[in-house]
This record gives sequence, structure tokens and C-alpha cells, in this order.
Amino acid sequence: MIASRTTATLTGTITNETGLDVDVNASAPVVEAWDTNEEHVYLYGSFEDPPKDFGGVNAQVVLRPGDSITYRSLAVPMQTPDRNWKAVRWNPIAQFNFEDTNFCQQRSVPGLHIIR
Repeated sequence: MIASRTTATLTGTITNETGLDVDVNASAPVVEAWDTNEEHVYLYGSFEDPPKDFGGVNAQVVLRPGDSITYRSLAVPMQTPDRNWKAVRWNPIAQFNFEDTNFCQQRSVPGLHIIR
């Protein structure tokens, strides 16, 4: 999360920390907060550059061990951008592969999200 005096921007990186190839089909994360003027604010992460409104297209990529993809939202004007943010959506579909064998598919991938 990048908070300036008047805007907030969601930014991050998804990294494959396994020893396997991971096929990822995922939208970028979405977070929400209430501004001090009572406005409900959403930040939609986007894998596209420049970022798109409402997240753009899904990432459909194979991440080799150690590979990463980044996401970023549009900067959103706020009265008080340094808020408590809550994750609203991030449900990647991941398929783990080893030597051309698909042995696991899951709809949620364990991870650590630090939102400040």
C-alpha cells in the first residue's frame, strides 16, 4: 500500500516460493477501507501496465520457481489514505506441476498479506 497525503495505491508482487512450476489464473487483489468522509473506497489491483479500472484481465501465467508478477491499482483520491485496509477478494486458481505432471490444483494458495 502506498499512501501519499491525498491518494492511496495498492501495489504488490506474487512470487512462486515453491520448487515447482505453478500455473496461475488469478485476478489481482482488491482491498477496501472507509475514508474519514464516510466514503467507501476500493482499490483494484491490476496486472496490466498502466493499471486498469476494476482490475483488468486475469493473470494467466506459469511461474517457475522464484518467478514473480506484480500488480498495481490506480491511485485513488482520499481525504485520509493511511487507513486500515481489508482484503476483499483474492482467489487465485493454482495448479502445481513437476516434470510435466500435474499433481495438485487448488483454488486458494497460502500466503502472507501485509496490509497497512
